[in-house]
Amino acid sequence: MLVLSLDAKRTGATESGYEVTTHGGRRGTGIDALDWAREASERGVGEILLNSIDADGTQDGFDTEMIAAVRAVTRVPLIASGGSRRPGALPCSDRCRGRRRPGGFRVPLRPHGHVRAGQGRHPSHAKLPGKVIP
Repeated sequence: MLVLSLDAKRTGATESGYEVTTHGGRRGTGIDALDWAREASERGVGEILLNSIDADGTQDGFDTEMIAAVRAVTRVPLIASGGSRRPGALPCSDRCRGRRRPGGFRVPLRPHGHVRAGQGRHPSHAKLPGKVIP
């Protein structure tokens, strides 16, 4: 299966207000992220890894507005990335099993800071062992 990794941020440079970026979000491309997600799904991409550059590293939660905007233009499964911190921010409990998460994404991407200097294991991991995410 082909997976599109889409780094996008809010901007005034595109019609939708979301722009595809490169170089870890430092360079805008001028490409509308919603148009690119739609086109990629029409070309046969099987899944989209959607990273909100604005939320990435903030630990304030997922950018559910961006996720919902991408969900509105494509039905391929989405993997949400950017903004996760607290165990509650990872919507993967049994009550969600088999249903879409808030914003319409399929699974969250675990935080990249799995082990932080002096802090040990990331607290969100305590929620994940033994969980099967459909």
